[in-house]
Amino acid sequence: MGAVSDGYDAAVLALPIATHNSQFTAPLLLVLIVSFVAMLPILPFIPLRPTFLVLGLAPFIFTHPFVQARLPALATSQGPLVANAKMALQRFADDDKLAPEVWNAPLDDVDLWENERWDGPHATWSKQVLLPNERRAWTRGRDGFSSGMEGEGSLRFVVAVLLDTVSS
Repeated sequence: MGAVSDGYDAAVLALPIATHNSQFTAPLLLVLIVSFVAMLPILPFIPLRPTFLVLGLAPFIFTHPFVQARLPALATSQGPLVANAKMALQRFADDDKLAPEVWNAPLDDVDLWENERWDGPHATWSKQVLLPNERRAWTRGRDGFSSGMEGEGSLRFVVAVLLDTVSS
């Protein structure tokens, strides 16, 4: 009986939420019950045997000395997975700050085309050596002539308006 009591005392120090006299016990129990009831309709679609197999083997895998030796390095590394997760979280937070005008604005496809010509003396591609009868360096139209509209100025105006909306 003493071993169980010692185990409980050790667990309470590591996990104070598990006690009944914590202020977090009732909300935690409520979240668990609500999430269980919400999961009941999709439970038949979850493959239970593989799920229980993975959940049952996970403690053995994570406590293996091989994994324990490499887990801190993996947790502190800034790999692409962590960077992508941080970027997704930042994008979610930024999207939440957008004004309603931006959310309700219609989405249009914008094609942006660049025209350059080979500059032989400098051995590079350049916009400065375009001939007068050729299309401009930057155009929005597929035909290369922007349908008579100024592509560069209009595009900068749209981007500037959106950036002003996002920053405010």
